Amino acid sequence: MAYSSLSDLALLLPTPDIAQLTDDPTYSGGILSGGGMTINASVVTEVVSVADAIIDSYVRGRYTVPFVTVPAEIRDASRGLAIAGLFERRPSMTAGVPEPVKDKKKEVMEWLKGVRDGKNILNTGTASSLSAGYFKSNKDSDSKTFTSDILDTYA
Repeated sequence: MAYSSLSDLALLLPTPDIAQLTDDPTYSGGILSGGGMTINASVVTEVVSVADAIIDSYVRGRYTVPFVTVPAEIRDASRGLAIAGLFERRPSMTAGVPEPVKDKKKEVMEWLKGVRDGKNILNTGTASSLSAGYFKSNKDSDSKTFTSDILDTYA
């Protein structure tokens, strides 16, 4: 299940802009057609898939992915990364990626690093989706290689 959709992207980016960013011109019989007139849904699906894969790579150590119920924060992150992906595939259209889009992508990436590091917690509605980290060892206080007496000789 995708974390965002075309309708989610259309809330933040006007439909004609999405069409310009997704509808690649094609040549058929020497005639140029397309190029900004209609939204190419497969391009939208691809950039959303890439955005979702980035999100999953950051949160999979703490949460079970893919999310069955998508938290609002994840949907927002997916939209931000997908819109950046649309602009990045057509940098010449608007003389580069707009600053607000770059800023949003940077903000999302910093937030995802915070989730990865345990500084940002997702509102998933269930406590069980958090993966509890733990350390496991086969050593106890009796199986030490270096006892306190041996270590004290090096002080």
